[in-house]
Amino acid sequence: MKMKKDLFPVGREIAGIVLDVGSKVSFFQPDDEVVGILPLDSEDPGLCEVVRVHEHYLVHKPEKVTWTEAAGSIRDGVRAYTALHYLSHLSPGKSVLIMDGASAFGTIAIQLAHHRGAKVISTACSLEDKQCLERFRPPIARVIDVSNGKVHVAESCL
Repeated sequence: MKMKKDLFPVGREIAGIVLDVGSKVSFFQPDDEVVGILPLDSEDPGLCEVVRVHEHYLVHKPEKVTWTEAAGSIRDGVRAYTALHYLSHLSPGKSVLIMDGASAFGTIAIQLAHHRGAKVISTACSLEDKQCLERFRPPIARVIDVSNGKVHVAESCL
């Protein structure tokens, strides 16, 4: 029986060791530990033994980060970086509201915003989330508890 190729590749988050590089590759070399996201138009799935990918879709995996952590956090990390850097052009001294700051995306966005020198305001969907956000260092300028659904977030930011 001949199997049909999947219409949609499974998995886009990837982590692994560089096996080989082309002559025009400048950022990586064989045996580098990398993590990345396959582009939307990739015909290769991320859920496989070997994948070919352009170097611009990869970053070096930090030594202290496990493979699971690297692959699991890259998507939210890229989304947060894109939102803060390319879409909002966040700069030092600016304020940013990060909704659901205790989520995976939220925690990465808060860290990136602090790194850029921004004043961070965030929402918390539960008492547990609020307590988590209040322990952040550097501290979040304001944590808005929206768990009861009766808070006007825009007014709370003023």
